[in-house]
Amino acid sequence: MKKFLLFLLLTLLIVLISTTIFLTTIGYETNKFNNFLEQKLSRNIPYLKIKLENIKVKLDLKKVTFFITTPNPDIKFYGSQIKLKKINAYINFRSLLINEPKIESVYIVSKDIDIKQAKDFVKYIKPSNSKKFFLNNIDKGNFNFNLQLAFEDNKIKNYELDGFVKNFEANFKSYVFKDGSFVYNIGKNSGEMQNIRGNLSNIIINSGFIKYDTTNSLEITGEIDSEAKLNKSQADRLLSKDWKKEIKVDNFSGKISTVFDIKFDNTLKLQDYNLKATGNLKNLLIN
Repeated sequence: MKKFLLFLLLTLLIVLISTTIFLTTIGYETNKFNNFLEQKLSRNIPYLKIKLENIKVKLDLKKVTFFITTPNPDIKFYGSQIKLKKINAYINFRSLLINEPKIESVYIVSKDIDIKQAKDFVKYIKPSNSKKFFLNNIDKGNFNFNLQLAFEDNKIKNYELDGFVKNFEANFKSYVFKDGSFVYNIGKNSGEMQNIRGNLSNIIINSGFIKYDTTNSLEITGEIDSEAKLNKSQADRLLSKDWKKEIKVDNFSGKISTVFDIKFDNTLKLQDYNLKATGNLKNLLIN
């Protein structure tokens, strides 16, 4: 009897370990959740059309929960194709047992996307200053994203977006930013860009970060480390009209560290700003 119980226990243990390994690595393929996930995402994200083929149920040992995953889903947003690597959806385990699945969170991971392609669907989004800037002032680049959606009662409660941008080019008034790259993170009321690198009108940005917060009104803070070697015409393009009245720069070179804090009111009118720059300038000639 003892041998039989020991054999039964070992058999159950082997089955449990084998099942765990199978669910954490390969996963169980099913089409049971296709319509459910397609409908929930489409209902929560307007103008999103999604078609899922292969869905697998897998086990996340870190979170000790099951999730469904699908590679290379067919996604269209405002009629434009979006290249995705995968979608993972975490479902409440108890809701699965009673056959009333509830999504707890969804993770969407993209492939590289051309910014010009992104403009095809951004132009349909409701008007805003950020939309206008994106369409008119951002010229080129590639980006990817990881989008996390938190659900409550199968409705989106919160979100967080992060990713990487490279080969970025933009223009604003007399300023041109090119060869840019940075890591970004966007939440419901705040966001940041880190590891900023690029060329801003012949000023080489070696590192830096920019953060923003919209909890009460828009506030932007940041720090940029840069170096430059500018002649008179290049320096003139960077100076504002008021500064040009006071100083005339023939040329300069050196390294500059800039810290700034900019505040806007609810109408995006400049309310207050602080700017501090320190560095080591060489060959600075001022008339």
